[in-house]
Amino acid sequence: MRWHLIAGIVTSLFGLFLIAGGLLLLGSLAYYNIKHGPLEFSNGEYAALDSVALTWKNILRGSSSLLTGIGMSISGVCWLKQKIRYGLILFFITLAFSGITSAVIRNM
Repeated sequence: MRWHLIAGIVTSLFGLFLIAGGLLLLGSLAYYNIKHGPLEFSNGEYAALDSVALTWKNILRGSSSLLTGIGMSISGVCWLKQKIRYGLILFFITLAFSGITSAVIRNM
C-alpha cells in the first residue's frame, strides 16, 4: 500500500476533527455571548465561563484551530492526489502557523 494514501486519509480526518473543534468553539462563543450578553474574563477569580468569554485569546484560539484544520485537510487532499511536494509544503506551513499562534496565545 502506498504511503500517500494512508497519509492523505489520516491527515484529512485529523483536519476535519480540527475544523469541527474550531467551529464548535466559535459557535459556543457566539451562542453564549448572544444569549447572555457579552461575557467578560474573570481576572484572577474562578469562573467556569472563561473559555467562552469574549476575548481576543478565545477568538484567536478558535480561528487558529479552524484554519489549521483547513490547511491540514487541503494537504491531505494534495497527498491523495499524489501532489506530494505541495502537500508537504502546505503541511509544514500549517504546522508553523499552528505553533506561532499557540505561542502568541500563551504569551497573551
